[in-house]
Amino acid sequence: MKTTELFVEQTLTGFLVLAAGTAPFLSWETLEKLPREAKGGIDISSAAGAIGVAYLLGVIFDRFADTLLERFNRWNRLLFAIDLKEDNKALSPEDPFPEDRLQIEVIQKGDEAWEWMDYLRSRIRIERAMAAFIPAVILSTELVVGLRDRPDIVRAVLAIVVAAYVAAFLVSQILERSSRRLPKTYDLHTDEDCRAARAKMIAMTEPSLWLGVFLFGLGLGLIVVSPAPARLGMAGILGIGTVLTAISVWAWWRTTGTFMQFLTDFRRWTTQK
Repeated sequence: MKTTELFVEQTLTGFLVLAAGTAPFLSWETLEKLPREAKGGIDISSAAGAIGVAYLLGVIFDRFADTLLERFNRWNRLLFAIDLKEDNKALSPEDPFPEDRLQIEVIQKGDEAWEWMDYLRSRIRIERAMAAFIPAVILSTELVVGLRDRPDIVRAVLAIVVAAYVAAFLVSQILERSSRRLPKTYDLHTDEDCRAARAKMIAMTEPSLWLGVFLFGLGLGLIVVSPAPARLGMAGILGIGTVLTAISVWAWWRTTGTFMQFLTDFRRWTTQK
C-alpha cells in the first residue's frame, strides 16, 4: 500500500467522523464564512491542523469500522469459500480460500498486479467507512437543519448515536465469543461445516444491521419533533442519506467480492504459467 493512498483513506474517514460530531455546533455565521474564506485563500496552519486531527481520528475509526462490520465481511468471505468448495475449486485442502497467503503471493510474484490489489483494498476501506459513518453524518445534518436551536436535544441525540455505535461494536464482539461465532474459511473441511456456517448467517441477529435500523428510526423521530418548516428538508436529507448508505454497503460488498475473485484468479494464473 502506498503511504499517500493510506493517508488519504484515513483522512477521509476522519473527516466523516469530524463532520458527524461537530456540524451541529457550528453556527450559521461560521458556515457562511467558509466559501468566502476558501476564495480568499486557505490558512495553511489551520488546514494542516484539521487534516492532522482528521488523520488521527481516521486511524482509530477505520479500525472501528473494520471491527463493526467484520461479521458481515466474514459472511462475504465464507460464501465465496463455500462456493469454491461446492464447485470443487478449493485453493487448498486445508483452506478453500487462504486469503492472507494469496495476498502474500501477489506481493511476491505479482509485479504490477499488487498495485491493482492495493487499489481494490483502498476502495474497500473507503466504501466501508462510508457505509459505517454516513448514517451518523446524516443525523448530524438533520440536527443542523431542524434542531440547531435546541442544544439539549442536539447533545442528547449525539450521545445516543455514540452509545448505539458502541453497543453494536460490543455486541458483535460478544457474539464472536459465543456459540454464534462465525467460522473462518479454514474451518470449512466438510459439507456439514459449510451447512453449519450458512445456518449462522442470519441477518436479523447481526448488531450492525440493527444499528442501521435504529439510526434510521432515530432520523425519523427527529423529523417528528422538529419544527414544521424544517421537516421537508430533514426528510430529504434522511432519504438521500439512506440511499447513499445503501449504495456504499452494496459497493463495499461487491468490491470485496471482486478482490477475492482477483486473488483466486491470480493463484490459478500463476499455477498454470
